[in-house]
Amino acid sequence: MKYSDNPAPSKLNRLTDFVANMSPSLFAIVMATGIVSMAASLHGMQAIGMALTVVNFVSFIVLWLLTLWRLVAFPKNVLADVSDVRSAFGFFTWIAAGNVLGVQAVRILKLPDLAFGIWCFSVGLWVLLTYAVFYFVMAHANKPDWREALGGGWLLAVVATQSCAVLGSQVAHGSPLISLATAFWFGTGALLYIVIISAIFFRLTLFELAPKQLVPPYWINMGAISITTLAGTRIINDAPHFPGNMGALLPFFGGITFIFWAFATWWIPLLILLGLWKHAITRLPLSFTPALWSMVFPLGMYATCTKMMEAAFHVKVFGLISGVFAYVAIAVWALVAMGLLKTAIREVRNLRSAPNPTA
Repeated sequence: MKYSDNPAPSKLNRLTDFVANMSPSLFAIVMATGIVSMAASLHGMQAIGMALTVVNFVSFIVLWLLTLWRLVAFPKNVLADVSDVRSAFGFFTWIAAGNVLGVQAVRILKLPDLAFGIWCFSVGLWVLLTYAVFYFVMAHANKPDWREALGGGWLLAVVATQSCAVLGSQVAHGSPLISLATAFWFGTGALLYIVIISAIFFRLTLFELAPKQLVPPYWINMGAISITTLAGTRIINDAPHFPGNMGALLPFFGGITFIFWAFATWWIPLLILLGLWKHAITRLPLSFTPALWSMVFPLGMYATCTKMMEAAFHVKVFGLISGVFAYVAIAVWALVAMGLLKTAIREVRNLRSAPNPTA
């Protein structure tokens, strides 16, 4: 339900209406921009990496200001989103966005203290949102037909969990406790992926799929396991700092990380074929939607995790594959950003033509 049904709303009412109905998954913009920035930096495109980092910090601050406004002014709307299985998993973008930004802070801006602060904040959000979202979804959520509700967006729970492991490894500084925590998130996220992707695979293969139901968040099928791969490479790096005899798990982490990378790679041709079926065969028009950021993030994450596979296993072919996907991710980010800019310009023009509120 819209905040205002005024046929000619004022500029203030338009903005208020946007905030009241703002999707919690808008933080996917920060996730996508941040990981593309990292992919560019890993391949020597430092100017692009820095430029996107600046854009990302500004976007993160603006989105949090709007989110705080919504939390204070429209708590019932927020509660309704948490209680609806179709929107609840979008809250996990808050966590992942912060952790991706933290990686940029430590790797591109060289600000480890800022990264540590962001990580602590994101871990607190993870504890709060993980149990709040799953509690409401299981116990109180508005549950439509599961074939309509289930989708790639559910895997944002995996992305958020693994992002805590990825940034945690960047700020651990040899701490056995933080190293153990990163291994915990890696294991938890891996099992969450297996559980959720099993349900998604079941839905895609055994039930009718209308073209309009094949939305961009299905790319998170690949993005979630890509960030799991990235977390695995970080676990391999952190293994010497594990407490006790846990370092003996290194061969296990290495093997399962390669399996995750292989499955992420397997998804890519299939997702492309499904996209061609949707737009080229069934002729469903391709149009800009904020959900397209859910396609950018997996591409950037695959480029990043594959580059880190090269560092973890010392196999150059990983770096070559990563380089190709880094350019693809940058190109797709630019196209989606152009769509967002075009939409923003149109909205600004609408605001200018809207009447000012009267006293």
